[in-house]
Amino acid sequence: MLAGARPASALDAAIATECVTCQFPVVVSVAAQCTGVYMGGNVILTAAHCTDDVREGKSRAFFGEDIGEPSFAAVIERCVRHPDGDFTRNALGEDSYEGVDLAFCTLDDAQPIPDVPLVPAMVPTGCERDWLAQQVEGGTATLTAVGFGCAERDDGSGKPCDAGVKRHVGVQLVRQLEYAGSATKLELQRAGANETALMAGDSGGPYFARLPDGTWRLVALHHGANAGVSGAFVESVAPYVHWVESASRVDVTPCLDFAHGAWTASADCTHGVPIGASELGGEWEHACRSPVAAGGIAMSAACAATGSDAPGDGVLFASSTELEQAARRVLAVAPERREARLEAIVAEMEPRAVFPFLDDELPEMAPLASLRDAVRADHEGEGEARDESGDGEDVDDAEHADP
Repeated sequence: MLAGARPASALDAAIATECVTCQFPVVVSVAAQCTGVYMGGNVILTAAHCTDDVREGKSRAFFGEDIGEPSFAAVIERCVRHPDGDFTRNALGEDSYEGVDLAFCTLDDAQPIPDVPLVPAMVPTGCERDWLAQQVEGGTATLTAVGFGCAERDDGSGKPCDAGVKRHVGVQLVRQLEYAGSATKLELQRAGANETALMAGDSGGPYFARLPDGTWRLVALHHGANAGVSGAFVESVAPYVHWVESASRVDVTPCLDFAHGAWTASADCTHGVPIGASELGGEWEHACRSPVAAGGIAMSAACAATGSDAPGDGVLFASSTELEQAARRVLAVAPERREARLEAIVAEMEPRAVFPFLDDELPEMAPLASLRDAVRADHEGEGEARDESGDGEDVDDAEHADP
């Protein structure tokens, strides 16, 4: 057992099931306080609010089924929160997290990270998303939540305990909703009940969807317990996968590429998607790769199982306020430079723009493409805030120079 670690009772055993050896091996404990999911490339995803407990260069991520006896531990070097989220304090003086509750952390590679079967993130467009949306509409969308959370100490005192044992539970995905400052939260409930069994220590824990072909996809991360909606509310990962890849420089979608605002099939999908995320029989000594886990299936086959073989198109959304500011930046330069400025600003905004995912619209947002329509329209002489330097560049040109 780790020095200073206390025995921890896991989530309600009557509701959640304890994971056996090598079941969901990508799910890790983050600093013994939260849960996360390993995405390969020494990157883990977790809830942004969990990073407040991470001491960079000291805290560790624990692989295994019980952090009291971990199979592997790696030092967390740094964590990066999504820029559209932060801590806030409500009228009662309580701290909460508003906005996009998503972060990634990088692991120190001083020791080799286990080459466990990975679970790719679902992207917010195409056949997989459409399949999930159909399941939601029909009331049959089931996700598997996995976490190291804990309800109370073993002594029955009712006091919080350290997270410790990995458990999983099935939950129903009900809908996407705007909540806690994020337009892409998901509402969950367990088997028609409000109780989800997810508690302290499960924050940042993944919600996986199993596709008809038997492969798994990461859909969301745990944000919090019941807070005005039935069951739990979680942060979608899919709308922000392009940000994760852009900010971390790690490909977490091995069979898909993101370019120019769209997801397309990758020509480098040589190994396909692993199918052994939860199958039994693996051992940590062999990176949890049982004969099943060693196999995989190509993305085209996964889409064929859902009735399509193409990623499909999607629409990126951005804040209406940000789009207005961007339009002013474009119109502030000379007409002959506007097209170059427009493309540079669109490329700058793409990583932070949001895909609607399960809803077609997002409140207080507009399609990123509307920026092109706005500045290419005939606005000659309108709204141009030219500077007085005589070179036709506005104040922020020094910081956002066109390539």
